[in-house]
Amino acid sequence: MAKDLLKLTWEDGALAAATAVWLAAPKGMTVFHLYTVGAMLFILSLGFRRGLAAGLSRTLVACAAVFLSAIYGPMAHEMWLEIFSLASCGVFAGVLGWKQRKAQDALKRSFYQTLEALARALEARDPYTEGHTQRTARYAVAIARELGLDEPARTTIEQAGLLHDLGKIATPDAILRKEGPLTPAERTEMLRHPAAGSRILSGVEFLSGAAVLVRSHHENYDGTGYPDGLAGGAIPLGARVLAAADTLDAMTTDRPYRKGLSFAEAQRELERGAGSQFDPAVVTALKRTDLIAAGPCADT
Repeated sequence: MAKDLLKLTWEDGALAAATAVWLAAPKGMTVFHLYTVGAMLFILSLGFRRGLAAGLSRTLVACAAVFLSAIYGPMAHEMWLEIFSLASCGVFAGVLGWKQRKAQDALKRSFYQTLEALARALEARDPYTEGHTQRTARYAVAIARELGLDEPARTTIEQAGLLHDLGKIATPDAILRKEGPLTPAERTEMLRHPAAGSRILSGVEFLSGAAVLVRSHHENYDGTGYPDGLAGGAIPLGARVLAAADTLDAMTTDRPYRKGLSFAEAQRELERGAGSQFDPAVVTALKRTDLIAAGPCADT
């Protein structure tokens, strides 16, 4: 909370400028009325967006500035009502903003629980991939954080990680669960899942960013991937992150036909594929995370 309070916004700049004008202007009720109205608007905006603590703290600063400048002036007694109005505005905006943020947090939790439930439903078709999407999303977010991506970008990557295999809903079980090599026709069918998943997600507006990453998470850095044969920087960065995270989990998970690799061994395999299958910068970022030392996630 303290860090959030110290984060300056455009409202802080506007409020500071208005306060400076008030302090520098000849003290008159007309000027004070204008200042109060402006300050209320800025505090309302800040409180709605940032919550109770942010709104109240700026209200106290504004009230203190006015009070100290006018306490000994001839109009001091006339200003109390407007100072009270200014303080009330801060409380009102802050409470509404706090409730709005609580509602948004609850909606966000519900949204992610829905995504995770959908991912688990898809994984139920193949018991050997249980927890794969959750781990892939977690690994991808860790890599994205190491790359310095901001929170909105990390959120989109997390969503795509949870839903990157959504297109397999249209893949027959006989292909999904086949333990041996796929026939050319079966492989062609399997290669359709990124585009299929992207088409499903593109119909949901707030998942449109994730849809782009889902489509491209099997593109190779050298252009040999699918479905579009993109290469290098033409592949969305989030998709390059997902490609490494997806492969990391696949290599470190036990399957009926092989034992999973250790994270250190998987990292070496990823490094061998850097520049061909994987973005070298993404592989380097993965190495800097604590995933390699910590090993596979115990929880799913």
